[in-house]
Amino acid sequence: MDFHVDEWRNPVKEYLNLNIDDSYTMYYDESNNCRKFCIKEQSFNVPAEEDFVLAGVGYDSNRKPNFVFEQLCSDLKLQKNVKEIKFTKQFPKGNFLDCMLSRKTERFLEWLDNSGLFVHCSHVNNLFYSTVDIIDSIASMDDIISFGYDINSLKNVVYKLFLTNKDSFLK
Repeated sequence: MDFHVDEWRNPVKEYLNLNIDDSYTMYYDESNNCRKFCIKEQSFNVPAEEDFVLAGVGYDSNRKPNFVFEQLCSDLKLQKNVKEIKFTKQFPKGNFLDCMLSRKTERFLEWLDNSGLFVHCSHVNNLFYSTVDIIDSIASMDDIISFGYDINSLKNVVYKLFLTNKDSFLK
C-alpha cells in the first residue's frame, strides 16, 4: 500500500499555518504503557487514573546541542556506565515540591536549560483513550458528523458517563 504523507500533512500545515518542515532529532521514553486497558473481573487491569506518558528531549537537527552528558552524570554523582537518566531511579521520591527542592533536580534543570535541548511530553489517560476508542470504532468520523454530532463533545460525554458510572461496568 502506498501512503503519501504529504496528502494529509500539507492541508493541515496550510490550514493551521504551521512551519513543520524543520528536521528534529528526538529521544523518547514511555511510562505506564499498559499495552491493553481492559476490565478484569471486578477491576481494571491497571489503575484507571494512570496516564500513558511519552516524553523525552529533542533538538533541531541543523543545530548541534551544547551539552556533555558525562558532565551531567558527574554532577549528579551517577555511575560512569549510566547511559540514560531515569527519573524514578536518579531523583528523589515524594511530592513535587520535595523533588523541586532537591539539589539533583536543580542541577539537572540548570544543565537542561544550557544544553540546547527541548523537552517534549504527551500523556493520555488510559481510561479516556479506551472509552473514546469505542466511539471511533462504532462509526466513521464523517458518519458521526453527518448525524449532527460534534465528535469531540460526544467522546467527552461518553467518557464522563463511563467515569461517573464505572462501578456499574465492573460488575
